Amino acid sequence: MSNVGEQLRRAREEQNLSVQQIAEITKMGSDQVLAVEEGRLDSFAAPIYVRGFVRAYADATKLPWPPLQEALNAELGKSDKFKEISGGGGPNRGLLDAVMLQLSKANLMVVLPMVILLGLLVAGYFAFRYWQSQGTSDPLSELGSGLRQTSPPPEYLPIPTNAPTKR
Repeated sequence: MSNVGEQLRRAREEQNLSVQQIAEITKMGSDQVLAVEEGRLDSFAAPIYVRGFVRAYADATKLPWPPLQEALNAELGKSDKFKEISGGGGPNRGLLDAVMLQLSKANLMVVLPMVILLGLLVAGYFAFRYWQSQGTSDPLSELGSGLRQTSPPPEYLPIPTNAPTKR
């Protein structure tokens, strides 16, 4: 049995949870729960699935994720199927693969607020620039030449024709 699988199984048994209950909580199949507990990580298609299932299992049993993640990465490195993938970047890995691997390891409780704050700062910057350009521009500058008349005001007002005159 694997170290990670043993820890998860012990935590499940201490909380008097069955394999079926863990499967319902984590939305995993009971065969996947047993595969994780027994250390049969090669039965999964990719290490991202293993990490996701183990993290969901750890959350369900309230085990801390960072120590389990380190142990899981060590176990995945020993696996023949995942050795190249989890080993840290073979020659055929692209930038997207590397980014997705790091995102799968990231703590979303730390990263998500940072991303939201960065998005708000960028949106604020562009909103300020838009507001600044609206305040200094002439709103009639986009009108054509025939639509805007800038003649000087007359020097006197015309006298109405029906006004009484003095004699």
